[in-house]
Amino acid sequence: MVTNPPADTLYSAEDIENYLGISRATVYTLARKGILPKIRVSPRLIRFRASDVEAFLRGLQDRGKGTAK
Repeated sequence: MVTNPPADTLYSAEDIENYLGISRATVYTLARKGILPKIRVSPRLIRFRASDVEAFLRGLQDRGKGTAK
């Protein structure tokens, strides 16, 4: 995965797995729960928009900042 990709770039679950260092099952769980927005390309194929992945990461950073005292 390229750093700072165009916002409309689409990535597979495998790309997200490698980029975030989490399991593919976790990627699908996050997508199913709506935590990580997905785009359904076909009934069995989903993709992830680069801008949504970056927003997800920013949300994790923001959440971490609020817990430190």
